Amino acid sequence: MARQVVNRGSAANDGTGDNLRDGAGKINDNFTELYTAFGDGSTITAGTFITDTGTHTLTNKSIDLTDNTLTGTTAEFNTALTDNDFATLAGSETLTNKVINASNNTLSNIGNSALTNSSISIIADDSSAQSISLGGSILFTGGSGITTSISGNEISFVTDGSIVTETSTDTLTNKSIDATTNTLSNITNTELSGSAGITNANLANSSITIRDDSSTTDAISLGETLVVTGGSGIDTAIASNELTLSVSGLTNTNLSGSAGITNANFDNSSITLGATAINLGDTAGSATNFNLSGTSSLSGTGTINTTGSGNKLRFNVAAADASALGTAINPTTYEGMFAYNTTENYPYVADTAGWTRILTENDSIGDLSNVTIAGIADTNVLAWNSSNARFEPVAAASASPTPAWSVTNASNQSLSDDVLTRVVFDTEVLDTDNAFASNVFTVPVGEGGKYFIGFRVFVDDIDASNYCMAYLEVNGVAEGGTDVQIAHSSTTNVNLHSNTLVDLSAGDEVEVVCKITGAGTQELRSGTFNTLFYGWKVA
Repeated sequence: MARQVVNRGSAANDGTGDNLRDGAGKINDNFTELYTAFGDGSTITAGTFITDTGTHTLTNKSIDLTDNTLTGTTAEFNTALTDNDFATLAGSETLTNKVINASNNTLSNIGNSALTNSSISIIADDSSAQSISLGGSILFTGGSGITTSISGNEISFVTDGSIVTETSTDTLTNKSIDATTNTLSNITNTELSGSAGITNANLANSSITIRDDSSTTDAISLGETLVVTGGSGIDTAIASNELTLSVSGLTNTNLSGSAGITNANFDNSSITLGATAINLGDTAGSATNFNLSGTSSLSGTGTINTTGSGNKLRFNVAAADASALGTAINPTTYEGMFAYNTTENYPYVADTAGWTRILTENDSIGDLSNVTIAGIADTNVLAWNSSNARFEPVAAASASPTPAWSVTNASNQSLSDDVLTRVVFDTEVLDTDNAFASNVFTVPVGEGGKYFIGFRVFVDDIDASNYCMAYLEVNGVAEGGTDVQIAHSSTTNVNLHSNTLVDLSAGDEVEVVCKITGAGTQELRSGTFNTLFYGWKVA
């Protein structure tokens, strides 16, 4: 806050100055600022206040050198110090108990006497030692066959040809080489000094010893010749470092004894195949309980005869097709053999005409030689075509039996006494093949076979002691077993019916006839529930 001045006016009581209240306010504000600056706002801090130009002694003060500058001479600063002196860059001072970081400082002109360790020691192979002061010289001296040289910070030791190294090629003179701790290799006599080379006398072992079955021995000196001699049936041959003994034409007479070696001289004089023992020299025609396993093979022109269960034989062959299978296995030689071609995944059987493929459940019926399914469609069936000698696809026959017919009469028919009358059927209920006409069913062409045929007739008011009969006629002849007749003791209505199986041929005609006996004329009632003629082909 800037200092506030109380305006007293130009003259006493002229009314131009501050009034008492405003003047007192300025005085209070000025004192508040001073008390705050030099105290806590209400009380002035005790002590003496310093000024820019005054001379004062400061006690218990901290001066921040970041915001303040202290100036003076080294002597003035040293005078201010009570226990020691400052060291300066250009001054000559003695430092005590100081640690100087050599990485950030340079120490120069330090004499050996000022160093704790002022020398180095060198030690020879014989443990003799020599101390050399820092600043002294070390002389590296060569010797016989060795010279030294220095380049920069590198000392080189160079040998001449008189020193033997691991890789040098040298001629040794008057040397003893212990063979137990050294290896001499690739040495021939011609490479040794002198024309005689190394003689046997110089070797610890100069010969080899050979011994025969009778323990007779002989020593052969190195350099001599060992002769390996054959005998009867035995030849010897040497090629390079290989000795070969060849035995040929060996017979019993070549063996020990005039009789040769008999089975009795063997610990094992027979072999056993399965459960059959065979003496050495004998021929086995058969063996019981003999098993072949692993990669064993059977060959020849004999037969295999086994009645045991659980037999297992593999007949798998990998061939491109039946022709390739025939090349691999001759079907004439192995007629009747089964084989499974793992390339095609087809089974075959051998025949003198070739390998015939066996059809499986996964094959099409069209693969049969007498079946063709070319052009087959939904609901078709296979039917035998004798002209082509094969089964061919045809449309399936209807589910309903045909031909079939069912007829009745629309009006009553009069029956004369004792007259055989053909029943009139003028109303068709069913006629699948248009084969019924004029009261007669005619078997259509190609539809001969077995037919189920029936009829029913209803005659009104048969008098007492009269009778009525009806039956089927085929081609004008009564069909046996189809006639029905009835007689009654009183007047009554008569219902006659019959059905049968009849074998018919194309063109046969079938009809119903009826006859009554008695006085007067009777009537044959009409309607499907009264008079009816029906039939159909069953086979």
